[in-house]
Amino acid sequence: MDISKVFNEIDKLKDKYINILVDICNIESKSDDKEGVDKVGDYLWSVAGKMGYAIKKKEFAKAGNVYSFTLNPDSEKSPVSLSAHMDTVFEKGVFGYPPTRIEGDFIYGPGVQDCKGGIAQCLLVMESLKNCGYKDRPVKLILQSDEEVSSTLSDKGTLDFMVEEAKGSAAFLNAEGHTRGRITVARKGIVKKRIIIEGRACHAGAYTDGISAVREAAYKIIELEKGSDVNGITFNCGVIKGGTVPNIIPEHCEIGVEYRFKTIAQQKEAEEKINRIVNTSYVAGTKSHIVDIGARIPMERTAANERLAQFANDISVKYGFGELKMYESPGGADGAYTTYAGIPTVDSVGPEGADCHSVREKVVLSSIPRLAKLVAAMIIECPDEI
Repeated sequence: MDISKVFNEIDKLKDKYINILVDICNIESKSDDKEGVDKVGDYLWSVAGKMGYAIKKKEFAKAGNVYSFTLNPDSEKSPVSLSAHMDTVFEKGVFGYPPTRIEGDFIYGPGVQDCKGGIAQCLLVMESLKNCGYKDRPVKLILQSDEEVSSTLSDKGTLDFMVEEAKGSAAFLNAEGHTRGRITVARKGIVKKRIIIEGRACHAGAYTDGISAVREAAYKIIELEKGSDVNGITFNCGVIKGGTVPNIIPEHCEIGVEYRFKTIAQQKEAEEKINRIVNTSYVAGTKSHIVDIGARIPMERTAANERLAQFANDISVKYGFGELKMYESPGGADGAYTTYAGIPTVDSVGPEGADCHSVREKVVLSSIPRLAKLVAAMIIECPDEI
């Protein structure tokens, strides 16, 4: 296949998909706003339907509905699966109205990099391949709806859909935001818990008659965060709620804890540590227990992921997009689950940008066609087995 024709088609279609990106970013879609997330899904369903892609949809009660769109569904070859998510972290109105704006080579808006830019870029790739007559293998775009909350709203059902749709893929490319010169082969797993501590209240003037839940929390926080290693396990006690007024010994305290880890073995080590600390009373008379909030397994660095990353680098160098070095990200993402399922997976092939999860979130517009060309070339030249 003449790849230059595909590259030219990407350049011809880029403005269409930048407009689509503006449209979906203007539909505000915080993870727990099912109506908003479903409006994004309905919009994209319309786009995919007009292109004639095979469409699958799965509905959820609390999470947004999820989709897969497939080009060349009748091909017997292993598919290449692309993925991105429709939900964001932002409350309505944070970006003003309209939420999305373009200034020079930047587009600003809620989720524009994380991860709606990836959606628009993947759809750009698919239409360009279709218009140029690409029929070699199926190309799937799998859209998630509660990624930002570790798929808790669907009780991991959205992840089950993603893995089922990606089953048998030659490669899985997650279109989270890109950093130039990097291809992500591993990400940390994330667990979120709440520690509940109970003591005994009394007047501060009778201090020794009370049992301070806040003081117990202080000991636990120090013990939890001690030894955190950015290259291994990290504990962060990010939310502390306790006490009522200064002249009452605090009877109740809660600690919101997040810990991150690179491997399943490290996850077990972290769980043993938090259980030991929770079960230890540093202030006599306190009692503590844990409430599970959410969890995401790590995307471990596997030989298959490394081979796919090397292939991505070879393609990037071949077509003049520069070298891609393998990167291990401290953040979590859904590619962990396709990696665990044995599918060769790389992450961060969406457009370049910065400041995600902030009101400064932006994407470099000129990076969208460049990264689309990289992904298209990877699909066209993808071997049957990575």
